[in-house]
Amino acid sequence: MPFLEATGGIGIIKTESNFTDNLFKSNIVQFGGGAGIVISLSNKVTFDVILNWSSFIFKGRVNNIPDLQTVNQIINFSTGFSIYLGS
Repeated sequence: MPFLEATGGIGIIKTESNFTDNLFKSNIVQFGGGAGIVISLSNKVTFDVILNWSSFIFKGRVNNIPDLQTVNQIINFSTGFSIYLGS
């Protein structure tokens, strides 16, 4: 059985320097998606295969002055098992 998924997230990283009075701050945005297939091995066990793509955008600031932007693109191939508990 084929399936699609979408992902997303936001975050902030703050770092203070011990050597200077600088405050480093990065805003992070992540989004992506993937497609996969589920292969049923029994009534309660499946084997999952998925191909994902993700984009991570880091926008950095030093003392509230825009400093840099980094964009990372990732393609990931994953496999795994799912075990369904209960009746």
